[in-house]
Amino acid sequence: MSAGRGNAASTPVGESISDATDAAEPALTELMKRSRGVLDPELAPIFSDFEDAGMHGALARLRLRLQKHVPTLVVPEWVWSLDYRHAVTECARDDGVPTLLEALVSAARALTGARAGEDSALPSATGAPKTSFQRAAIVRLHLGELLEVLTAHVARGLVGVEHAPARDVDKRELATLYYDAYCVAVWSSAHAEYLGCIDDLLGGLPATEERVRDFLVPSPELHTVTNFGHLLHLGALTERTASARFCAKSSQALLAILARVTNAGSRGWETTLLMALKESEGAVRVCMQSLAVALSGLHPAIHPGARRPWRERFVLLRALRVHTQQDFKEVVQKAPNAIKEAIRLHLAASFLADRATYDAMRYTCHPTGLLCVPPLDVPAGPLAAAMHRMADAGASMVATRESAAVAIRRHLVSEPRSRKKPESRASRQPKHEAETLSYSSSWLGGRTNSTNQMARPAVQVVSGLLSASYRSIWIPFWLHGNHHGYRASRLDSAQYTALHNQSAAHRMCTLLPDEQFQKAERIALANADASLVSVPQACALLGIRLNSGASPGTPCSASTRAVQDAEVEVMNLCADDAALLVAFARIATLRSSLLSHDLGAQTRRRQSLAICQRLLLPLAPGEDPCEAVRTRLPQHATVLYCCSECRRVVNSVQDNTGKDVAFNELGLSASMLTVDCATCSSHMRCAKRSTAALRTAVALEASAEQLALEQLDPVAAPLLPRDLRPATIVSTMCVSKGGGSGANRKTSVPTPVPTSGPASGPASGPALRDSSSEVAKFRRDLKSCFEQGERATSCGDVPLVCVPILGRAIRVFGNWYALCSMCGALARVTPASRFRDDICCLRCDFAMLAGKAAANEMRAALHKPPTPSCRFCGKAEPENGAGMKWRRIPAPTDTGGRNAFVPPPLRVVWCAPLLIFQTSHRSCAYTPLAPPSKGTARRTTGGGLWLHTRAARRPKSLHTC
Repeated sequence: MSAGRGNAASTPVGESISDATDAAEPALTELMKRSRGVLDPELAPIFSDFEDAGMHGALARLRLRLQKHVPTLVVPEWVWSLDYRHAVTECARDDGVPTLLEALVSAARALTGARAGEDSALPSATGAPKTSFQRAAIVRLHLGELLEVLTAHVARGLVGVEHAPARDVDKRELATLYYDAYCVAVWSSAHAEYLGCIDDLLGGLPATEERVRDFLVPSPELHTVTNFGHLLHLGALTERTASARFCAKSSQALLAILARVTNAGSRGWETTLLMALKESEGAVRVCMQSLAVALSGLHPAIHPGARRPWRERFVLLRALRVHTQQDFKEVVQKAPNAIKEAIRLHLAASFLADRATYDAMRYTCHPTGLLCVPPLDVPAGPLAAAMHRMADAGASMVATRESAAVAIRRHLVSEPRSRKKPESRASRQPKHEAETLSYSSSWLGGRTNSTNQMARPAVQVVSGLLSASYRSIWIPFWLHGNHHGYRASRLDSAQYTALHNQSAAHRMCTLLPDEQFQKAERIALANADASLVSVPQACALLGIRLNSGASPGTPCSASTRAVQDAEVEVMNLCADDAALLVAFARIATLRSSLLSHDLGAQTRRRQSLAICQRLLLPLAPGEDPCEAVRTRLPQHATVLYCCSECRRVVNSVQDNTGKDVAFNELGLSASMLTVDCATCSSHMRCAKRSTAALRTAVALEASAEQLALEQLDPVAAPLLPRDLRPATIVSTMCVSKGGGSGANRKTSVPTPVPTSGPASGPASGPALRDSSSEVAKFRRDLKSCFEQGERATSCGDVPLVCVPILGRAIRVFGNWYALCSMCGALARVTPASRFRDDICCLRCDFAMLAGKAAANEMRAALHKPPTPSCRFCGKAEPENGAGMKWRRIPAPTDTGGRNAFVPPPLRVVWCAPLLIFQTSHRSCAYTPLAPPSKGTARRTTGGGLWLHTRAARRPKSLHTC
């Protein structure tokens, strides 16, 4: 993808899209002369205007419904036109505006059943002389109110206000009606806000066409009022919830809110909101906007009959506009669930514009898949119930003038839920009956979702079974050493061979024929998703038939139900099929640990040209650059070298760390060349010194080989746990033996066994020790022995792993790496590592690619900021002066020079090294003085220096304050 939004984001400044598309591909030098920065992803509104939100279609559908209910009503085209200027012009020409208003009022009265005197408060075009701007807005406001009444009337005929739709109701038609009702509600509120803004600006003055035109009030649009469609699109930020480290620090607070909003429980939710209140003002504004949308009802997740009239919404939105962070803090403390439901509504709005992501969430049974709003589908029952309660709270704020926190706390009450199954009914609920809406704070996520019931990958299931097989043979060995007073924290070569290669699972896999193993290898390498398929899918690929007989073993009790069922399926297989499945899982795991993605021939050619330019390799006419970099350059130019022991990339790589300077490193780091004298072949090895962990592993293996625990005689009366859980094993072994000396005899490094000791006797005087640390030691020993190799290997003992990376993106040790298409440097790939549609390291060195002369020419052509000059003495900062840099100090009260045209937070002044008064710059006001004349520059500068030095002791005597 290119940076920004589409082709327009990648077009140079001052160049049209068509010109940029038809122009030839710019040269590398031209690209490097431009900025190295990449446009950061911006948070744009979900919809930009009425047309983008589907207002035209909503008005057209509702006009058809209106003709069925009021066939005699004729509405001119300018009333429902999206072009407000056109509506104002046509309204000025139309003489039948009063008659049209009366017709709209009568139609609304007929639908609601109101009497003639109940609508006297409606705005009218005949009560006072109004301008064409106001008359057009009043007529369009009456149309919006009529359509709101119509949608509420139709929706009540389909489903009750406080009921969920029955099974025989057309959900698609109802969802469309909900969204149309939301559109006309925004239409009415936008025109009401437009009229209110004009009245505020008039301030009691008579309204004239010229005066209202000079106000330049923006036309009623989607952004006029806070509503569902103009919330920020959080899709780009939601995608980073699993990789928060790639987001800017300023967005971490909002990212934490989005990560917790789909949780069923409320633990940590209030703390997250308070941290956002403290660290991020932007996150607080997003939450307050979402809360305002929920309170006003300007969203489609509410029954049209539950939405309040435009007058109440007008008062409520103006009251919410002046809410401060203290009001938000009060809502957080008294009603934190309200903010959670509001953010859930905001998240549903973001997925409304990203249907593919929403379908993926729903397909994988993610809790976010329940956040569906019209026009896609009718809202979930608990979400609709919460929005109804929020609308009631907003109406209560208008009626009783109470705070938002108090009103929400009184109305948004979660109904208690029981974990017991409900009583069984004799029959299902009839199709024509609708259920009452009920709200529970834990309706999303938690135990109600089916995430835990999803099928687990076969790799995970087989790994758990192999680990259980290893534990069954390792735990007796650990208990044997523990009875003799030693910890088996590392195995020597003989013990490794016995415990790993002689286990039941390993011996079963060694009996698999070579043809079957090659079959599993081919299938695992041919399927890109081999590490993600479930056990039934893997068996289908391998041609294995699942058995449904009695299981020969018991699955792990600590696993989920889905994992237990998968383990039973594997244990029901015969030995040949089980060995084939284990071989498939092993190959699939190795394949997923090193991923490779082909970037295409065009990217490969660009990378080759960049490498040739970086390493100063001239190409002959017609020579293939890809073949030249493979044959005429060192291997490290196109090969990624990594150490399998210390898990380090040896190439010089731009990993986005350190200062933001150009990257010009070459070759390999901390490596050595090994040459075989017999065959004259050579390879690279890691040259890192041995780490403390490696030295410890070597020492433990030497001690284990010297001690030889397997040759010690078993104790006469061993302590045996009742099961193989770590807590049970450790609690059994944590009793003091022989008067409580057992705790002191356990050591982390085995030592020669004592000739006699209380360990050989039976346990007496049980005195339980604190086993929390012992459980951690047991788990650490198990993990260390299970993951170790036959011998501890240092970095320099094995060759480096070589992976060709030209034209590819490689994932090694959890990070993606690729060559920069601009400069040929190896770079760690992040979501922002791109320039247009190519991978870029973002720190390309132009001088290294084009030469120092071209770099100096480019540097001279760049715009340079003016040289700073002292605010008091007027002296300019000397160029290339050692120790003579002018100090930059914030001065919010200064109004001289450039500071007269910028807001106070951005005002700064420059001071000479001897003229620094940081306190006076923040508190005193300054007046520009006349600059010194040409003949008295030296004397004036000296006098100014004396005055300001004196002012440092007495700031109030300074004549410029």
